[in-house]
Amino acid sequence: MDSKMITRNRLILISLIVASCLIMLFIVYLKGQGVQPTNTKDLQSGSDYNEPHPLSAAESTVAAPESVSKPTRIEMQPPPKESLVRSISDRDLELIDNEVYAQGEEALGRALFDAKYSDPRNFVQLKWYSGMSYKTARRLIKKKNLTLLHEMLDDKSYAPYWHQVALLIGYVSEDPNSVPVLLHYFQRDDSWNWKSVDRRPTGYQKIIGKISSLMWIGKIGGDEANVILRDAVTKQGAARLANAWIEGKLLPNSSTFKSRENTIMVIRARAAKGLAYSGKPENIAIVKQLYAQEDAYCIKNKKVTTLYNGLVDAMAIQAFIAENRRENLLNTLGTINYLEVLGPYIDKYAWHLKDLNKQ
Repeated sequence: MDSKMITRNRLILISLIVASCLIMLFIVYLKGQGVQPTNTKDLQSGSDYNEPHPLSAAESTVAAPESVSKPTRIEMQPPPKESLVRSISDRDLELIDNEVYAQGEEALGRALFDAKYSDPRNFVQLKWYSGMSYKTARRLIKKKNLTLLHEMLDDKSYAPYWHQVALLIGYVSEDPNSVPVLLHYFQRDDSWNWKSVDRRPTGYQKIIGKISSLMWIGKIGGDEANVILRDAVTKQGAARLANAWIEGKLLPNSSTFKSRENTIMVIRARAAKGLAYSGKPENIAIVKQLYAQEDAYCIKNKKVTTLYNGLVDAMAIQAFIAENRRENLLNTLGTINYLEVLGPYIDKYAWHLKDLNKQ
């Protein structure tokens, strides 16, 4: 017998010995677990031995032909909790902890935010990237806060935030009693409040906030609101309502508010938007008439006026509201979606003067 044959026989013998040892060890293991196999053939072939999944909650029996007596029932014990914990790696636990922490931190942060800024005195001091959020304001500030907001609009300690207070009243209020409060704010002379910072954006924000209160008067609505806006949308009425502060008390460094004439056009434009927000057919008719007149003037003189731009916005607002719910537009205020949803309507009324608008 050559050496190669001897070596191969030895390897076969060693393999058989190792296999027998493994089978014996497996039998010992099964006995320790309370499982008694019927014969070693089952263990060797593995084809007739059906072992339940160790994580299965069900108890099972070994399937057998009816001519063969069924083996005893095998009771499967659930794995100990320690083994389940060990089956989760440290990395898994880290990921789980981070997710739970992130969600908890977010929920806690929102709760703390809501608790603090549900107070109007804190809310008006917030700074917004795209303007005050209508949806956030409506969620946090309730109608019961209107009395406090009315008081804040006449409290000089809140002077830096009066434009925010007026806007918040406009967002939240549906009470006609807010109309005279906003009108008083519009009419009174508080130029000292904006002229002290006329070289900074806040000066512009404060005066445009005052004038924009006319829009929110229209949104609140009512008979008094209709009378005010129909007057304010005219040249004479705008000048009369702003008489206390429009003469020589504007912003000389502002392109928008450096002149009385341009400021009056801004007032009329905001009043037109207020008429559009009101949704009243007779108010919409006034806006359409003014738009037609100013559109013809701009085409004839080949220029775009401040009033025309405002009337285009007013026409876009009324057109959107006519096709959709007003609340759908209001919900976009303070978001980048506002111009996105209103843009097609603006284009509808200003497309023929776009080139002039760029000059």
